[in-house]
Amino acid sequence: MARICSKVLILLLLSLFILFSLSGCSEYSFKKVWEIKVLDSADKENVFPMKVIPDAINNRIYANYASKLLCINISNGSKIWELDVSKEKAIFDFIFSGSDLYVSLIPKKVNSEEQFISNIAKLNTQTGEILWNKEFPKSYSPIFLFYIFENELIVAREAKSYALNRLNGNIMNEYSFPYVTSHTETAQSSWTIYNEMFYRYLPISKTVIRAKLPDFSSVENLRFKNIILPDDLHLTHVRDDKILLTSFNNVILGSEEGEILKNIKFDDNCTVEFNSRFVNLNNDYINPTVYKDFILGKYIMFGKEIEEGFLTVNFENGDSVKKKSEDAQLGEIAINAKNSPFIWKDTLFLIYEDKIKDSSVLLAYSFPDLNLLFTLEENTKFSNNKTINEIHISDPHYLFAPIESNQLNGLVVTYSDRIIFYTVDSIY
Repeated sequence: MARICSKVLILLLLSLFILFSLSGCSEYSFKKVWEIKVLDSADKENVFPMKVIPDAINNRIYANYASKLLCINISNGSKIWELDVSKEKAIFDFIFSGSDLYVSLIPKKVNSEEQFISNIAKLNTQTGEILWNKEFPKSYSPIFLFYIFENELIVAREAKSYALNRLNGNIMNEYSFPYVTSHTETAQSSWTIYNEMFYRYLPISKTVIRAKLPDFSSVENLRFKNIILPDDLHLTHVRDDKILLTSFNNVILGSEEGEILKNIKFDDNCTVEFNSRFVNLNNDYINPTVYKDFILGKYIMFGKEIEEGFLTVNFENGDSVKKKSEDAQLGEIAINAKNSPFIWKDTLFLIYEDKIKDSSVLLAYSFPDLNLLFTLEENTKFSNNKTINEIHISDPHYLFAPIESNQLNGLVVTYSDRIIFYTVDSIY
């Protein structure tokens, strides 16, 4: 009898193992709590998700869908308020910090060869009402919501930045970006803010500049010693007095004193690409593809057959893990800032959109070893009428918002036409 029970137990465990291997998610309590639709058949204009920011203290999230900004109750998914500017404007970006919420507005129809008027508006976080609206003269570039510094809202446009009074929107000061002469140079350069210091990589001189905010004073040139830097370097991450630079074949970790701490080179038959665009979340700049000591990238290996996929690189010790992808698009999604890869609780989340089937697939991989944990498919639809020139929507998108509080633990995901909140307690 004992032997029979033992065999039954082994068979049961084996069945559970096979079931888990096939489904990949049976051990994950990934439950949908609520969903709210943003795009419906009545929407004729361009609507797509750009950024979502949680405000756990006030039990709400803010989500930008290009022509709409929504404030949603986290507990039940009810809409608290909505700012709809789709008749004349589009929301280029928004920034939330403490009790203040600001939006950057551009015309609904823009042309990269024509100048246009941009606006900055401050909203009442309780009602969505516009408290003040500041119009800027015509230019080729939208207004970047740069940083909130004490009583000033720092915004950037082309080669200049402006300090606005947070109470009324009046311009208090005007600053020039160091070593920047055109809006193209600003848009194409890689820069970030860390500890109220501005960092930017200069590809011509191959140096990193550092300046104090808000006036970009005390400019310093950080030069790296005893190394010939490649031409295609980008600033990718700054933390703890360390600077991370990446190119198509290099990952370089240096100190602010100019010492090279790690120089990781890849084989000549392997091309690696990394994201170097930063997202401003709650006045904190992050690279969504950097997590702990790892950076996520895309690789292509050339040989008898071309192999594509994505990989993780430990920039402290040089270890890397490659994940061959049967679908070449997954590698692109893994580093494309507009598709917003998200790493949280040692898990990489990606959204794969299948517009032919009108569906979106949420994929979860263990991080950094990139084993597929589970997939979750949602029926979604997509806005087809593009009325906003994508060149002006160049900032990284951020489609995930982790919710961590005493009452709720989960993940908000902004899909192409809806917002869904999942509980994910078992990932912890």
